[in-house]
Parts: sequence; structure tokens; C-alpha cells
Amino acid sequence: MFSSTASFVKSVGEALAAGVKAVQLREKDLPTRELLDMSYKFRDLTTRFDAKLFINDRLDIALSVSADGIHVGRSGIPIREIRRIAGDRLMIGCSTHSVTEAIEAERDGADFITFGPLFPTRQSSSLVNLLGWTLFAKLKKRSGLRFSVSVA
Repeated sequence: MFSSTASFVKSVGEALAAGVKAVQLREKDLPTRELLDMSYKFRDLTTRFDAKLFINDRLDIALSVSADGIHVGRSGIPIREIRRIAGDRLMIGCSTHSVTEAIEAERDGADFITFGPLFPTRQSSSLVNLLGWTLFAKLKKRSGLRFSVSVA
């Protein structure tokens, strides 16, 4: 989608200028030093626009750039370990794909969860297990967490 890091950073800056209040940096294939460099650029932008910065999966990067939070998958570093290492310095988000996973993430100390996918998109395969709004509403009633949703 983006031809360079510079165009990606520029687009994020435009989104923040337009009023976006949180950015999740999710670059799984970048080498560590490139990800760290991009994370510092995003931190500068999010600070300038008074927005939150979340780093995907990389606790070391999140702590290095003083991110606001980290977002992890269920197979990543456990939420309890993140909390033990980071204390209250980071908000912790976790991707979940079932009510059981969502309840476990809350029990383990997540501050928010991403729950989904709820409905199909052009990018999703027909094999994706869609969770739907009814299940989301039921979970929301059971939980005190903040939620974001995943479309697929």
C-alpha cells in the first residue's frame, strides 16, 4: 500500500491531524532497528497530536519509545508477564477470537481486547469464523473492559 516508510509516516500524520486519537503500529516483518526507528517517528507524531501509540507484539520497542500501550495476540508474550515487566507504564490490549479467550484476557489483566472478526470483508476468506454482533453484545455485558472490534 505504501511505497516507503516516509509515505507511511506521512499518512499516519495526516490521519492524526484529521482527529485520529490512537495508532497501533503493526509491522510484523520489519527488522528490529527499522521498527524502532518507525516507532520513534510515530511516537513523535502521536505526542504532537495528543494521541495514543500502541505497539504490536514488541514489548521491548513499546518500552523503548515510551508507547502508551502494547497489543498482543493470544500466542504472544502472556499478559501477566507484560504486566510484571512493564507495571502500569503500558495499557495492554489483546486480540481474542472467542468469548473464552476474551474472558481469559480480562482475567489475566488486559486493559482492552480486540474481539472478532464480526463480519466478512473483501480481504477475509470464507473460512473465517465470524463471531457476530449478538455474541459481542453478550460479551460486553459480562465484561468491564474496553473493546475494539476486528472485521477480518
